[in-house]
Amino acid sequence: MSSSDPDTTAGTTGAISATSAVTSANKKQRLPPPIESLLDQKDIWTDNIFPFLGVGHYAFVGGVNKQFNQLYKAYCHSVGVPCNTTSDRAAFFNVSCAKYWDLDDDRRETPFCDRLCKIIAKVGSVHVMQWAHKEGYPFDDWACFIAARNGHLDVLKYLHEKMSPKWDTHVPVCAAAAAGGHLDTLKYLHENGCPWDEEVLEAAARAGHLDILKYAHQHGCPWDTYGSACQTAACNGNLDALKYAHENGCPWSPRTCDVAAMHGQLDALKYAHENGLPMGRNCMF
Repeated sequence: MSSSDPDTTAGTTGAISATSAVTSANKKQRLPPPIESLLDQKDIWTDNIFPFLGVGHYAFVGGVNKQFNQLYKAYCHSVGVPCNTTSDRAAFFNVSCAKYWDLDDDRRETPFCDRLCKIIAKVGSVHVMQWAHKEGYPFDDWACFIAARNGHLDVLKYLHEKMSPKWDTHVPVCAAAAAGGHLDTLKYLHENGCPWDEEVLEAAARAGHLDILKYAHQHGCPWDTYGSACQTAACNGNLDALKYAHENGCPWSPRTCDVAAMHGQLDALKYAHENGLPMGRNCMF
């Protein structure tokens, strides 16, 4: 049969057209409804989408267009979530937490809830913290630790004064502030009775926060007997912190030269050796 046979050509063309039509129909069936129509169906968003947004999804949803943003704000408002500023909205990274409290009280003591509390403390929004406190979020001293580490002094004050007036001696809140380099936060903690120990000086020396190292030492924070502040300062090449620690009574750690050499901190190695600390075996390799 000739390839140019009109009947064959017509049949083939018809088959191709039919196949294309079926394929096109299938594609149309697989396509989601237009976004414009979804925007008009608020129940879909408030009942099936917003409550399940994950970490960081607010920025994505809110940035799609203004209507998404308006729907999100309306939902937060309907359940009493403060979202007046960008930081507030970001703090409620997952709006399912707003509906979470509709569940029975037993669900409040869960890892999910604990994580929510810690992230609210990390974000640093006092407005959100106040709302969370009113709603019964079970914040603990680790929330104070996180707020101190991130320098959120207002949040830390609220946590201490409204929720946890007694400091937990097992949670190193002062060391967290020292590690983060937040002098005002450390001052508040010390002046309000938060306990501290040698870990504060070690954290400050490790991070090279000389102002915090001086403040803590001058206000009675003790050096440890192992010379950890000198060792960690040398390890990270924080020469000013190393000098201050040594010149103000911090004992040498026998490993100070070793760790300085192992981490390539030549200035720290020279200073330690020139000030009476012998080089260890590891310095020879």
